[in-house]
Amino acid sequence: MLMVEHAGKRLLEAHGVPVPAGALIRKSEHALKWNGAYPVALKVQVASGGRGKAGGVMRADDATQAQACARQLFDRTFGGERPAALLMEPWVAHSRELFLAVAVDGHAGGYVILYAPNGGVDVEQHAPHKYAFGSPRHFRAHALRSILAASEPDGALRERVVALARRLLFVAVAT
Repeated sequence: MLMVEHAGKRLLEAHGVPVPAGALIRKSEHALKWNGAYPVALKVQVASGGRGKAGGVMRADDATQAQACARQLFDRTFGGERPAALLMEPWVAHSRELFLAVAVDGHAGGYVILYAPNGGVDVEQHAPHKYAFGSPRHFRAHALRSILAASEPDGALRERVVALARRLLFVAVAT
């Protein structure tokens, strides 16, 4: 299933996975109506990858800057697509970014979990660790822990990743 970020975040939120509180804006002047804190991220909502590298994610420190960023983003194309909407949400300061995904894989006969200890715009180039288990009933937390142990020394973080992977699998199966 292909969905843009805001739709994916609403789906995750509906299943109890915490996501930043954001707003979908369809015109640059809507950025002025943001009632949350600054700084914010404005992210183009298009069905193509590489948005960050293509300049489709911008930071704004106040309402005037947010409107200017929104104008710029709405006036560009990303992956051949002009954005009809932007996701505006609090800028999340972080010291580390991880990558975790549940995907359908024909070679696995069902589902796989992908994990990379370093996320970011080039995460696909980092060859994420892959746990192929096929049917959801074959998911084993100890098998995922073993795979994670090779690159994630923090045991508490490994447990959080395993718990979140379980929740993501539940969301994938329920959809």
